Amino acid sequence: MVKKTLIGLIGAGAATLALSTPAHAEQPVVWSLTQFVEPGGQVQAVVFSEWEVGCVPSGPVTSAGFTEPLQWTEDGPWGRYAGYATAVEQPGEYPASFPCADGRTAAYSFTVTDDTGGQA
Repeated sequence: MVKKTLIGLIGAGAATLALSTPAHAEQPVVWSLTQFVEPGGQVQAVVFSEWEVGCVPSGPVTSAGFTEPLQWTEDGPWGRYAGYATAVEQPGEYPASFPCADGRTAAYSFTVTDDTGGQA
C-alpha cells in the first residue's frame, strides 16, 4: 500500500513539473509581416511582447528579401515592437526571422511581387 502511494505521489509530482513548464516555450511566435510588397517597397513587422504568444525581440528581423535588417522600436501598448525594412528589387518569396529573448525564433515569409504588381 505504501509503495502504491509513493508511486502515485512521484507520478503526480512529475505531472505537476511537466505542467509548470511555460506553455509559450513550445508555441510559435505570433507576429505580423507585410505579405506582399512591390520591389523596393516598405515591409512592416509588428509583435506584441505582452501577448502570451508574442515575444520580446532580442535581435533584428533578417531576410535576404531586405536591403538591410529590420530594426525594432518599442512604440505602443501591450509591449508593441514595430519596424520597417526596404524590400529588394528581385521578385520572389523570402523567409524572414528574428530571435526572441525567451529563446524562440519567429519566422514568416513575404513576397516581393513582379513589376506588374502580381505575385512572383
